[in-house]
Amino acid sequence: MEAIKGSPLLKNRARRLHALRLLGSCLGCLAVIAMTAYLSTVSGLSFLLPSFGASSVILFVIPTSAYAQPRSLVGGHLLSSAIGLTVYFWLGTTWWSLSLSVGLAVAVMLVSRTLHPPAAADPLFFMMQGGLSWQTVMVPALCGSLLLVLFAFIYVNRVLKRPYPQYWL
Repeated sequence: MEAIKGSPLLKNRARRLHALRLLGSCLGCLAVIAMTAYLSTVSGLSFLLPSFGASSVILFVIPTSAYAQPRSLVGGHLLSSAIGLTVYFWLGTTWWSLSLSVGLAVAVMLVSRTLHPPAAADPLFFMMQGGLSWQTVMVPALCGSLLLVLFAFIYVNRVLKRPYPQYWL
Protein backbone atom coordinates (compact mmCIF):
# COMPACT_ATOMS: atom_id res chain seq x y z
CA MET A 1 0.00 0.00 0.00
CA GLU A 2 2.90 2.38 0.70
CA ALA A 3 4.19 1.93 -2.83
CA ILE A 4 0.84 3.08 -4.21
CA LYS A 5 0.75 6.20 -2.00
CA GLY A 6 4.08 7.42 -3.34
CA SER A 7 3.35 6.67 -6.98
CA PRO A 8 3.86 9.44 -9.55
CA LEU A 9 0.29 8.94 -10.76
CA LEU A 10 -1.16 9.95 -7.40
CA LYS A 11 1.24 12.87 -7.10
CA ASN A 12 0.11 14.17 -10.51
CA ARG A 13 -3.55 13.77 -9.59
CA ALA A 14 -3.02 15.73 -6.38
CA ARG A 15 -1.03 18.51 -8.09
CA ARG A 16 -2.95 21.73 -8.38
CA LEU A 17 -2.80 23.68 -11.58
CA HIS A 18 -1.66 27.23 -10.98
CA ALA A 19 -4.48 29.67 -11.78
CA LEU A 20 -2.32 31.91 -13.98
CA ARG A 21 -1.01 28.95 -15.96
CA LEU A 22 -4.58 27.74 -16.44
CA LEU A 23 -5.72 31.17 -17.60
CA GLY A 24 -2.71 31.61 -19.86
CA SER A 25 -3.22 28.21 -21.51
CA CYS A 26 -6.93 28.85 -22.07
CA LEU A 27 -6.27 32.30 -23.51
CA GLY A 28 -3.59 30.84 -25.80
CA CYS A 29 -6.09 28.33 -27.19
CA LEU A 30 -8.70 31.05 -27.62
CA ALA A 31 -6.28 33.47 -29.26
CA VAL A 32 -4.73 31.04 -31.75
CA ILE A 33 -8.11 29.82 -32.99
CA ALA A 34 -9.44 33.40 -33.11
CA MET A 35 -6.40 34.57 -35.08
CA THR A 36 -6.60 31.65 -37.50
CA ALA A 37 -10.35 32.08 -37.99
CA TYR A 38 -9.94 35.83 -38.52
CA LEU A 39 -7.19 35.30 -41.12
CA SER A 40 -9.47 32.79 -42.83
CA THR A 41 -12.29 35.35 -42.92
CA VAL A 42 -10.26 38.24 -44.32
CA SER A 43 -8.28 36.15 -46.82
CA GLY A 44 -11.13 34.02 -48.13
CA LEU A 45 -8.99 30.91 -47.56
CA SER A 46 -9.65 28.40 -44.81
CA PHE A 47 -6.71 28.03 -42.46
CA LEU A 48 -8.71 26.01 -39.92
CA LEU A 49 -9.18 22.30 -39.45
CA PRO A 50 -11.49 20.94 -36.72
CA SER A 51 -8.53 19.05 -35.26
CA PHE A 52 -6.72 22.36 -34.59
CA GLY A 53 -8.84 22.74 -31.45
CA ALA A 54 -7.21 19.64 -29.97
CA SER A 55 -3.82 20.70 -31.34
CA SER A 56 -4.11 24.02 -29.50
CA VAL A 57 -4.73 22.19 -26.22
CA ILE A 58 -1.50 20.25 -26.69
CA LEU A 59 0.40 23.40 -27.74
CA PHE A 60 -0.67 25.61 -24.85
CA VAL A 61 -1.22 23.15 -22.02
CA ILE A 62 1.72 20.79 -22.58
CA PRO A 63 4.12 22.67 -24.91
CA THR A 64 7.06 20.48 -23.87
CA SER A 65 5.31 17.33 -25.11
CA ALA A 66 6.77 15.57 -28.14
CA TYR A 67 3.30 15.92 -29.72
CA ALA A 68 3.52 19.73 -29.49
CA GLN A 69 6.83 20.09 -31.32
CA PRO A 70 6.76 21.68 -34.80
CA ARG A 71 7.89 18.53 -36.58
CA SER A 72 5.02 16.53 -35.11
CA LEU A 73 2.36 19.19 -35.41
CA VAL A 74 3.06 20.35 -38.96
CA GLY A 75 4.20 16.97 -40.27
CA GLY A 76 1.36 15.09 -38.64
CA HIS A 77 -1.34 17.38 -40.05
CA LEU A 78 0.23 17.54 -43.50
CA LEU A 79 0.81 13.79 -43.88
CA SER A 80 -2.55 12.78 -42.42
CA SER A 81 -4.45 15.23 -44.61
CA ALA A 82 -2.62 14.06 -47.73
CA ILE A 83 -3.35 10.44 -46.84
CA GLY A 84 -7.04 11.24 -46.40
CA LEU A 85 -7.27 12.87 -49.81
CA THR A 86 -5.24 10.12 -51.50
CA VAL A 87 -7.42 7.35 -50.04
CA TYR A 88 -10.52 9.30 -51.06
CA PHE A 89 -9.32 9.56 -54.67
CA TRP A 90 -8.42 5.86 -54.86
CA LEU A 91 -11.20 4.24 -52.84
CA GLY A 92 -13.94 6.80 -52.24
CA THR A 93 -15.64 7.21 -48.89
CA THR A 94 -16.79 3.96 -47.32
CA TRP A 95 -16.67 2.66 -43.79
CA TRP A 96 -13.57 0.62 -44.54
CA SER A 97 -11.74 3.35 -46.50
CA LEU A 98 -12.32 5.80 -43.63
CA SER A 99 -10.83 3.34 -41.16
CA LEU A 100 -7.99 2.49 -43.55
CA SER A 101 -7.09 6.17 -43.92
CA VAL A 102 -6.79 6.66 -40.16
CA GLY A 103 -4.73 3.49 -39.77
CA LEU A 104 -2.43 4.55 -42.60
CA ALA A 105 -2.09 8.05 -41.19
CA VAL A 106 -1.06 6.72 -37.78
CA ALA A 107 1.41 4.31 -39.37
CA VAL A 108 2.98 7.03 -41.51
CA MET A 109 3.19 9.44 -38.57
CA LEU A 110 4.89 6.76 -36.47
CA VAL A 111 7.40 5.84 -39.17
CA SER A 112 8.17 9.49 -39.98
CA ARG A 113 8.40 10.48 -36.29
CA THR A 114 5.65 13.08 -36.74
CA LEU A 115 3.02 11.59 -34.42
CA HIS A 116 0.46 14.22 -33.46
CA PRO A 117 -2.74 12.56 -32.13
CA PRO A 118 -5.21 15.28 -33.24
CA ALA A 119 -3.94 14.88 -36.82
CA ALA A 120 -5.37 11.35 -36.93
CA ALA A 121 -8.77 13.02 -37.40
CA ASP A 122 -7.68 14.87 -40.55
CA PRO A 123 -8.16 11.98 -43.01
CA LEU A 124 -11.75 11.59 -41.82
CA PHE A 125 -12.42 15.29 -42.32
CA PHE A 126 -11.00 15.42 -45.85
CA MET A 127 -12.61 12.17 -46.94
CA MET A 128 -16.02 13.22 -45.66
CA GLN A 129 -15.77 16.54 -47.52
CA GLY A 130 -15.37 14.67 -50.81
CA GLY A 131 -13.87 15.93 -54.04
CA LEU A 132 -11.45 18.46 -52.59
CA SER A 133 -8.35 19.54 -54.47
CA TRP A 134 -4.77 19.30 -53.25
CA GLN A 135 -4.79 23.06 -52.68
CA THR A 136 -7.67 22.73 -50.24
CA VAL A 137 -5.56 20.28 -48.26
CA MET A 138 -2.35 22.30 -48.35
CA VAL A 139 -3.79 25.61 -47.19
CA PRO A 140 -5.36 24.47 -43.93
CA ALA A 141 -3.04 21.54 -43.23
CA LEU A 142 0.27 23.23 -44.01
CA CYS A 143 -0.38 26.95 -43.67
CA GLY A 144 -2.77 26.56 -40.74
CA SER A 145 -0.44 24.34 -38.76
CA LEU A 146 2.48 26.70 -39.47
CA LEU A 147 0.35 29.56 -38.10
CA LEU A 148 -0.30 27.54 -34.95
CA VAL A 149 3.42 26.90 -34.47
CA LEU A 150 4.35 30.55 -35.10
CA PHE A 151 1.75 31.83 -32.66
CA ALA A 152 2.75 29.22 -30.07
CA PHE A 153 6.42 30.17 -30.44
CA ILE A 154 5.61 33.78 -29.58
CA TYR A 155 2.89 33.20 -26.99
CA VAL A 156 4.39 30.29 -25.05
CA ASN A 157 7.83 31.91 -24.79
CA ARG A 158 6.65 35.48 -24.09
CA VAL A 159 3.38 35.11 -22.18
CA LEU A 160 3.55 31.68 -20.57
CA LYS A 161 7.31 32.02 -20.03
CA ARG A 162 7.88 28.40 -20.96
CA PRO A 163 10.36 27.10 -23.52
CA TYR A 164 8.86 26.30 -26.91
CA PRO A 165 9.81 24.46 -28.97
CA GLN A 166 12.06 21.87 -27.42
CA TYR A 167 13.35 21.15 -30.94
CA TRP A 168 12.37 22.19 -34.44
CA LEU A 169 13.00 19.04 -36.49
